Amino acid sequence: MITETMAYPTAFTFTNVAIVLATIFVLGILASYIASTRVNTELLEG
Repeated sequence: MITETMAYPTAFTFTNVAIVLATIFVLGILASYIASTRVNTELLEG
């Protein structure tokens, strides 16, 4: 059943937007860090 206590749809509040943006930034930084640590010198030299 759809009730008022369900998570969706959410209201656009500053807190919700900040949490979503922070999550995206953290996941992006983590993904780029993992990708950059896997690059070795042989791959860079070509």
